[in-house]
Amino acid sequence: LRIDTGDDLWCLTLQRGMAGGPYQRDEQRNLVRLGQIVSRAATLARQIEFTRLEGAVDMAGTFADACLFIDRHGRAVKLNAKAEAMLGTRFQLRDGRIWFRHCSSAALQRHIEATIWPELAPDDAAHLPVPVPQPSGRPLIFQAIRLRGHTVDAFAPARVLLVVKDLNEKMLPKVEHLQAVFQLTLSEARL
Repeated sequence: LRIDTGDDLWCLTLQRGMAGGPYQRDEQRNLVRLGQIVSRAATLARQIEFTRLEGAVDMAGTFADACLFIDRHGRAVKLNAKAEAMLGTRFQLRDGRIWFRHCSSAALQRHIEATIWPELAPDDAAHLPVPVPQPSGRPLIFQAIRLRGHTVDAFAPARVLLVVKDLNEKMLPKVEHLQAVFQLTLSEARL
């Protein structure tokens, strides 16, 4: 069966024993129709997973760090606002893969692949966060985190959350958080 979700193509092989013989023309037509039905169901499942991913992107928007959601091929499928702001200035995307003008992205690609497919990782070093030097200032630190649970199934568009920490940023807590935690007045928290 050919299962087509628009951006993904799957093939399902159906075999039967020698006693059943080859599929006849009418059986082949029925299998093609079945493939179309399964394709529609798979496309719907994929759209549902993208909707769930949008919720995760919204949640990642509350993070202080840039976040990219990476598919099973190592390509970015969604970015939070912080990552979008870095796009073009701190890193590029080429065919969905992270690329740098000033240095190689090979170590980062190995890190992402080792997180997507941990059983195929060439060495333990591939699992460590990757510092990427910047032309000026401190490096960016990339840490890939494998998504687990309900978000990972056959139709999930993302397999990895890639967190980017910018060491040049000064992290200041929000005034309202300081007020709540330390019972400060507005003036005290601003100070």
